[in-house]
Amino acid sequence: MIEIKLLTLLDLQGAKYLMNKNLDKYYEFNEISELYIKKGKLTEIQILTLKEIITPILEHPQWSKVKNYPHHNKDNRGIHIMKVCFYSYTLGLKSKKCEIKKIVIASMLHDFFDYDWTISCEKKKLREKHGFVHSSISLKEAIKYFPTLVDDKVSDAILSHMWPLSKKPKYKESWI
Repeated sequence: MIEIKLLTLLDLQGAKYLMNKNLDKYYEFNEISELYIKKGKLTEIQILTLKEIITPILEHPQWSKVKNYPHHNKDNRGIHIMKVCFYSYTLGLKSKKCEIKKIVIASMLHDFFDYDWTISCEKKKLREKHGFVHSSISLKEAIKYFPTLVDDKVSDAILSHMWPLSKKPKYKESWI
């Protein structure tokens, strides 16, 4: 016997929500922007400045792939990256003599790799595990997709974001 399930209005709304979340390149940005404005952490002008800096990344087709992978806790990678981006941006604004654009770009690209690290069951040597190697993988992907955005400071920040598991940060922007 074939069972037929009628979709309720809630099922349809939930499916529409998930579809919009996955298709909208700016979903994570918009979600976190609202929180930062509501809490008074950033002004609307600061949010617009941030959006202008990260738009080339959000508009790239690779962002739509990378953002939907699972990441820490219940967040997908897009939410994780955006949380890091907003936090780094607010710290950068408070910091003296820092290149804010470099901080923001590095924060957007620090976990920019195209695989789900949470399902790897493979036995690996300690130094070959995700925590040790993903920064160099992210840098290679960043250079591949955004060669004009990656310079020495951005590279250093991406490579050292897992310090002490990775190299020690060289620039102030990398420490942030």
